[in-house]
Amino acid sequence: MNQDNDIRFEELVREATYTKASEDEVLEQIERLDPKKLESLEQATGVALATSHVDLSQIRRTQTQDYVSEEQRLMPRYVEEFFKRACDFMRVNLDNRADGLWRVSYVKEEFRSNNLESVRKYGIAEKEYLKLTFYKEHLAQPVHQDADLLSPGHSLFAAIVERLDSQLWERVSQQSAIFLDADAQEPYRIHFFEVQVAGMGRKGKDTVLKARLCAVAEKSTGELILISPDCLHDLAPTQLSPDLVIYPPTPQEQQKVENWLKVKVQRSLMDLERAQRQRELEIRQDYLQKAMESTIIEAQRTQMKLAGKVAGGDETFRVARDNAQNKVRNLQERYKNKQGELDYLKIIRPGRVAYLGSALVYPAPVEVSKYPGMRNDPEVEAFAMQYVMDYERQRGWEPEDVSKKHDGSGFDIRSVGPIDEVTGIAPVQRIEVKGRAQHNQEIALTVNEWRKAQQLGDSYWLYVVWGCKSENPQLLTIQNPAKVFAGDAKEIKQVTRYVVGAEALYSTIV
Repeated sequence: MNQDNDIRFEELVREATYTKASEDEVLEQIERLDPKKLESLEQATGVALATSHVDLSQIRRTQTQDYVSEEQRLMPRYVEEFFKRACDFMRVNLDNRADGLWRVSYVKEEFRSNNLESVRKYGIAEKEYLKLTFYKEHLAQPVHQDADLLSPGHSLFAAIVERLDSQLWERVSQQSAIFLDADAQEPYRIHFFEVQVAGMGRKGKDTVLKARLCAVAEKSTGELILISPDCLHDLAPTQLSPDLVIYPPTPQEQQKVENWLKVKVQRSLMDLERAQRQRELEIRQDYLQKAMESTIIEAQRTQMKLAGKVAGGDETFRVARDNAQNKVRNLQERYKNKQGELDYLKIIRPGRVAYLGSALVYPAPVEVSKYPGMRNDPEVEAFAMQYVMDYERQRGWEPEDVSKKHDGSGFDIRSVGPIDEVTGIAPVQRIEVKGRAQHNQEIALTVNEWRKAQQLGDSYWLYVVWGCKSENPQLLTIQNPAKVFAGDAKEIKQVTRYVVGAEALYSTIV
């Protein structure tokens, strides 16, 4: 019998499978297991009953999935900036400490009310927080081990966000805001939708199985393009101008984008969820069959032995025989009911496609044109991408173009090298590609690219292809560009770009 954390694992799952024990109580105990131990137990026992509650797919990540997890981890810088703005709007006194951390000397009662859903979910916030940080690395320092890590899920963070939502939602829902795009040649619109996949939960209730925030860029021609939902990080907010000639979408235009998303996004989400649920159904059915049939056979053997004794004239076993017969019937009925209960996994249907709002986007003003590296040429960029892909393959690496996934990765290519014979680990490089038509030209990085470079450090590379329209293209490879160009990159806040001059790029050539 496998046992861990004082839990008799097989016995628990068997109990949840074929007796009247509370499945919720069993699952709570299962979820207390260490994930690595849970995986080893699953392999040893074949038990997979908990797969819909304990996300074993997160335990069994492939190497690529590990890369993606690292790349898409929520950046503390974004959390910090959001929280500071939220506190400013909600008039929360968030003060900067002398040591660089933060404090909230008094948390108002409106953020500690038992009426808040966040309080019921995450607990009530303290009356004061004298030491707050948004960065885990601070907690690793002895002097800051007493700090609170502020992030989504923290009681104070959740309470402020809930109150902020309640105040803003009525004002901003289905509204439009105006932004500038340094790469744009003409105005366009970005529409934000929530796309849901619905189905049935374990207790037979309708539920949302998946929900995805989607951003759709609508060109002046009417062409629709799916883009990263965090695209606003790379755009600059601007004030309303009487010269603007682009308008929010009409209800008919909203419906057009909604129908497009149903085909382009919702259908594939449903297919993915259906495949995952089918796999889970097969696993659960397989274990149910093994657990129940073995138990029923054992009960039948007991019943037959007792029946044999009664048939032999020993009436003292009659009551035991009848009880054994009832147990077999109850187990068979339980098996049938459990099989039916799994049918909820087969129910998947389209959910809501809800319009949230739009961004009206305009090209950057003329004065920004003094930075020729600000705008990217699509034709040049395409050449540079292919040039880099070929270069990576020639040196024995396996590059993958992730630029079209629109997932906010902050780079264009993930390239995986040969497995190290000593460590057994394959190195990975995240490559942002910048192409320029001629030699010795500056480049610009978006805010998201720059911050991803800061987050990913030495695994983030900037590949600049100079001379894409010349006979002799030149490739510059710069590791950890945020560190290398920390003193050279010029932040252009008007259009949220970091410009790196040709001279700084040239200095990296060995």
